[in-house]
Amino acid sequence: MASNPTPDSQGHRAPARPLGATVYAILVVGAAGLLLWYLRGWVSDYHWTDLAFFLIMIAVTEALPIDMPGVRGTVSVSFAMCYSASVLFGPVLGGLLTAIGSVGRRELSGQIPILEVAFNRAQLFLAAAVGGIAFSALWNGSSDLGSMHFILSVLAGGVAYFMTNMLAFSGYLALSTDTPILEILSGVRWAVPSYMGLLPIAYLNVAVYDTVGMIGVIVFLLPLMVGRYAFKMYRELREVFISTISALAAALESRDPHTSGHAERVAAYAVRVGERMGLDRDQVNLLEYVAILHDIGKIGIPDHILQKPGSFTEGEWLLMRRHSAIGAGIIQRIKQLETGADWVMHHHERYDGRGYPDGLAGEDIALEARILAAVDSLDAMMSDRPYKRAMTLTEARKEIQRCSGTQFDPRVAEVVVEVIAEEIESAPEGALEEAVFTGDGMGDGGSST
Repeated sequence: MASNPTPDSQGHRAPARPLGATVYAILVVGAAGLLLWYLRGWVSDYHWTDLAFFLIMIAVTEALPIDMPGVRGTVSVSFAMCYSASVLFGPVLGGLLTAIGSVGRRELSGQIPILEVAFNRAQLFLAAAVGGIAFSALWNGSSDLGSMHFILSVLAGGVAYFMTNMLAFSGYLALSTDTPILEILSGVRWAVPSYMGLLPIAYLNVAVYDTVGMIGVIVFLLPLMVGRYAFKMYRELREVFISTISALAAALESRDPHTSGHAERVAAYAVRVGERMGLDRDQVNLLEYVAILHDIGKIGIPDHILQKPGSFTEGEWLLMRRHSAIGAGIIQRIKQLETGADWVMHHHERYDGRGYPDGLAGEDIALEARILAAVDSLDAMMSDRPYKRAMTLTEARKEIQRCSGTQFDPRVAEVVVEVIAEEIESAPEGALEEAVFTGDGMGDGGSST
């Protein structure tokens, strides 16, 4: 696993690195240098062809990295080859082979800043060296490669390697993105079972290399490529899922041109508010997906009501209010989203109990539903509709503050106001009189449906 930053869809680089991340990277590079100096005499006696072979194997398995979902970084299946080198050749040679052999194409082409290249090389050396040290500390060579003693030593060293890599990687991302490290770790924990699944291959690499030689290791490239395919499929399935629910939301919004982009803006701001309110990464991801589909129930509302430019009659209003229950029923049928059905059902409840459909109040309303209610309303305030003009940033902030404690949860309203304040601060001169956000935007408003 490496912390190579990935350019965004426009090809721009990531924002400037914060000072804390710079200091952290320098410390990791220094730690790797000190460990290398301390272990300088711990070099196994192997022929250069053995080292060259494993260097090539590491480079081959590292050649096709996969961007990690949700964070700036890549993941590869070179772990099995890197750790095998640490077991066979010791922590110094194993660490050096890992650091050199795993250099990526973007690093070589200059797309990655030099300090991040140095950090990546250093943290991977540390991970492989720590794994080699842990293995050597537990196994003294007294038992054969098929013994439980050897197998457990390989397992323990592999866990030490992985944890060192994971913590170093996550620490840098946390500082460079100003994100809590526990949130980063939560976001990448999907990789744990996949990496642990590579440990048996590392063990077999060592055993086969010791008995058969290079040919045996080459044979194990096939299961490693299968492992890469599993990583790739995870990412692609996630992207297909997001694209599918976004397409559903877009299809619904096509019935009403005045709500174009509404679902994606609500989702973007729900994520920002959810993160600030301490939701973990899985909760934030689920909130994002549910927010995209929060109005999916309007698919069951007739066009003449949905697109009506004026006020609703009492009967029309009763029909419109059914959309939250219809939406909850749809979400309930999507296994990955079923937890969020309650949020869709109650995203029009009010903190004072005067909302619909169940008249819930205060903490009886799920936090995620309270977040959706606030950002949904904010986007409606900031959008032009046939029956009202869009509010400016300043007007929307005042309205959220005015409705705090009545329509909106005061804690949620406070965070939404902070988000609006950031938009105001970053807005170009004169933009405060405009009715649109400068960034992602934000749902059905104070007079929402």
